[in-house]
Amino acid sequence: MNTFSQMAEDWLRQQAKVNAQTKEIPPVEGPKDEGWGLWLLEQCVFRDRWWSGTGTLYLSFARWCASHGRTVPASRAAFVAALQGEGFQPTSDGLVYGLVLKADLEAYEQFQTAPNPARTKVPARRTRRPL
Repeated sequence: MNTFSQMAEDWLRQQAKVNAQTKEIPPVEGPKDEGWGLWLLEQCVFRDRWWSGTGTLYLSFARWCASHGRTVPASRAAFVAALQGEGFQPTSDGLVYGLVLKADLEAYEQFQTAPNPARTKVPARRTRRPL
């Protein structure tokens, strides 16, 4: 079981204790799925010295969860806490070190391999007509 699932189960246990004091017991849920790891493998790339926005990563994860019929994290803060639990280093300004969406990496690589119009040689124009 991964850290994200453990964190969710710990939160549910804590909520059960609080709700037991108020005589409200939440419904018992089944075993947690492993969506976190699948999303990381399918949608992300690990790159040293690269940064990605936590908002972008959260939206990608939420869309992936919705399309795969899995539960979406309650908030971006919960998602950031899960990132920290997995060993990533989110910053206070909303960036995470070392985790990049595959789509972002592919766009970067495509941009780097695109021909630069400033470097391409344009044939010289003739100033005189041939006789």
